[in-house]
Amino acid sequence: MKKGLFNRRIPTVIALVILTVIVGISTLLIQSGVFYVGKAAPDTQPQNFAITNITDTSFTATFTTTGLVDAVLSINSASTGNSITLDDRDKKTGAQNKYYSHHITVPNLSVETTYIFKLIVGGKEYQGSNYTARTAKTITSAPPSQNPLFGRVLLPDGSTGTDSIVIAKTDQSNF
Repeated sequence: MKKGLFNRRIPTVIALVILTVIVGISTLLIQSGVFYVGKAAPDTQPQNFAITNITDTSFTATFTTTGLVDAVLSINSASTGNSITLDDRDKKTGAQNKYYSHHITVPNLSVETTYIFKLIVGGKEYQGSNYTARTAKTITSAPPSQNPLFGRVLLPDGSTGTDSIVIAKTDQSNF
């Protein structure tokens, strides 16, 4: 009878020893500052990427993300050196904010020059063959008289969209 009782206690004793070890290790990790809480990070992958507003000395990179993240454009060239350009909405304050839609205008570039750059979105770097832009020839004439486009973005539920990008293109435009 004692033998059967002893055999039933072994799994219980082993379980208590394992539980005690786990609690001890967890306590040490928490006290030493090692504490990990897993949570899903926002998706930083640039989507709907386009180069827009190309001039002889600038271009704008536009894209969206499914997560609310900050983004900058990093470019290294002979004319600019190694530079970081903030989202256009962040340039006045110099503080990075988080957006779903991103538009970054890179100024002070050289005429008719190809630039290779990378996007740093939510702290993650994206680079590749899509991330190039070429500035235009020197603009010597005044642009034609144009009426500006303005309005608001309406969402399917009828509410007004915020943090939106609208890209307009004509047959004569250089996109």
